[in-house]
Amino acid sequence: MSLPEMSDRRIHPRHAVLRHCKVRDARTASFAAGQTADYSLGGALIRVDRARPYGPGDELDLVVSWDDRPVVSSQNLIRAKVRRVTPIDHHHQAVALEFVREASAALAA
Repeated sequence: MSLPEMSDRRIHPRHAVLRHCKVRDARTASFAAGQTADYSLGGALIRVDRARPYGPGDELDLVVSWDDRPVVSSQNLIRAKVRRVTPIDHHHQAVALEFVREASAALAA
């Protein structure tokens, strides 16, 4: 399943990066599994498996699995705001995130 293309108004260049990730809803502290589509120091586009849709302005914590370790430290959480949401099907959505602070994690090759 491919993700929709977004217009390019970004400050930081994005890189196509397919990595497993999780997002935590700041309001409910619930997690949803996902996968990155692209990533930059200022934001990311992710595909999220979730029945209840996110909306623009929602605050999330994103954690990306940069290696093959099954457990990811909470110190790697990145606070982000949802900028755009595009439904893919009834349980999946493409979510454009803007990081509250620039991400310092190294980009996966």
